[in-house]
Amino acid sequence: GWIDSAPTVASDGTVYVGGVDGKLYALTSTGTLKWTYTTGSSIYSSPAVDANGVIYVCSYDHYLYAINSNGTLKWKYATGLDVETSPTIGPNGYIYFGSGDKSFYSIK
Repeated sequence: GWIDSAPTVASDGTVYVGGVDGKLYALTSTGTLKWTYTTGSSIYSSPAVDANGVIYVCSYDHYLYAINSNGTLKWKYATGLDVETSPTIGPNGYIYFGSGDKSFYSIK
């Protein structure tokens, strides 16, 4: 797949990156594929990882995804339109991101 997001490196060395094929890729620090998680559309955002190892990534399918470190879905949150922004985790644990629906989201 074609990669169009900046990679994020977790504290354990795992590298996470999104692809225009709609997949979130998890790679070892040596570049070996650990797993992929398929969203409903392209991923242009860079993933964010919280202190518990949960990966947050936005997809063009109108969702923010929370993916467990083993590659399974924890939850997903629907917005009104495509999401290309990269989520950010604040010191309060909230996830912040914007959507094409002209809204700014703050999710706990």
